[in-house]
Amino acid sequence: MIPVRLEIEGLYSYRERQTVEFETLTAAGLFGIFGAVGSGKSSILEGILLALYGSTERLATTGERSSMVNLQSDQLSVNFTFRAGKNNAQTYLARYSAKRNKKDFEKIDTAEHVFYQLNHGNWEAIPDKAEIVLGMSKEHFKQTIIIPQGKFREFIDQKPLERAEMMQQLFGLERFDLAAKTASLRKEAELEKTRLKALLDNLEGISIESLSEKRQETAEVEAETQQASKALADADQEFRKLELTRKSFLQLQELKTQLSTLEQKLPEVEEKRQLHKEFITAKTYLRPVWDQLQDRKKDLEKYQVSLKDCERFKESFESEIAKLEEEEIKLKEKNEERPAREAKIRDLRKVIEIQELNRKLEVAQQQVETLLPELETKKASLKKLETEIQTLDSQAENLPVADPGLLSDLKTIQNQLKTNQERLMDLQRIKGNFEQETGKIKASLEDINHRIPAQEKSLQTWTETQKSIIRGIETEREKLLRKQGLNAHAHLLVNGEPCPLCGSM
Repeated sequence: MIPVRLEIEGLYSYRERQTVEFETLTAAGLFGIFGAVGSGKSSILEGILLALYGSTERLATTGERSSMVNLQSDQLSVNFTFRAGKNNAQTYLARYSAKRNKKDFEKIDTAEHVFYQLNHGNWEAIPDKAEIVLGMSKEHFKQTIIIPQGKFREFIDQKPLERAEMMQQLFGLERFDLAAKTASLRKEAELEKTRLKALLDNLEGISIESLSEKRQETAEVEAETQQASKALADADQEFRKLELTRKSFLQLQELKTQLSTLEQKLPEVEEKRQLHKEFITAKTYLRPVWDQLQDRKKDLEKYQVSLKDCERFKESFESEIAKLEEEEIKLKEKNEERPAREAKIRDLRKVIEIQELNRKLEVAQQQVETLLPELETKKASLKKLETEIQTLDSQAENLPVADPGLLSDLKTIQNQLKTNQERLMDLQRIKGNFEQETGKIKASLEDINHRIPAQEKSLQTWTETQKSIIRGIETEREKLLRKQGLNAHAHLLVNGEPCPLCGSM
């Protein structure tokens, strides 16, 4: 094995990644690793052991891996590149990596230990381990390649058998250990010798004459054997023909038996064929009728269930109908009182109209009160204008010639007078209408006040009483209409089916 490169990260004191280039160090043929105690000299050798065999001298295979991971690192990584094989022609990469558990810092997860081989410039993973790649076990590797501190004496003091076994494994000397093969071949040769000797013992007492006789007897026996073999072949051929004939005869007998059985079953088959034909006809023409009959039976069963449900609900419906009839009688009695209630409603509407007329009267009175000062002002203005007109008329009689400006002023005053007179007439007409409406409203109020029952304190309380009576009548009317509607749909209820109105079961 020739080391090429070693990369260490997170192993013992090597927290950061460190790289050792062995080709540079071995260029001079010899190099040394020096440093203070605890500087990591042995960690380099243990990193090589870890990359190759998955364990170190300080750490057993089943040991606590957390002791070799740097306390400030979350992972351990060792990559060792080396050359091995015949004439160290192959380049390999041994990679060992492990990580701390994310949940338990003291725990190290299962490590990953893989070997790669450089093939045409690409690293390819291989299943082989260091024992196959290097051709030696870990113990022999520690005894010959990397000798741990204090272990060199053990190599020197090894027993001859252990040293021979190691040397044999390291240098492949087992190919020269021929003792087992030689012993096996010797045993086979002795067995062959014993067999041949037994054959020779059997051949004692045999002469040339007896040999000639035996050969002649052998020839005769061979001739007889050939004749017997030929006769046997002819007999065998004849036997085969007879066997074929026998099989054919047996098949014929079996076919005749089957034919006889089938002929016996022919009436039954014909009967079944006719039955099948009738079945097809029935299936074609009668099956729809049968299906309809089954559907009718199902409908009949469903209707019978519905009938039972109707009979079961009949009593409750009859009692409900009786109650509804009683309520109908009561409502009819109340309906007979409807004209009185309608009269009350009309009176109530009159009250509402009176209230509206009172409101309008108040508005009109406010308008009258607003217009009266203006009316008085207009009347005063009108009297003043009439006085001025009379004065001007008297002055006009005394004037010798008519003044155009004075005529124009008179014309303007006359127009104003006419406008004021028309406005005065409108106000008087409005006042008359208001007085007339006020009289009608007062008469209606007096009529309604006479109709108010004596037990009512005022018109307002009587109005509220009538409103509550109307609301009660409307509520009773809605209940009656709802019950009549439910009674009209009661016959549609079917047990096990949803309600046609609300959908509940």
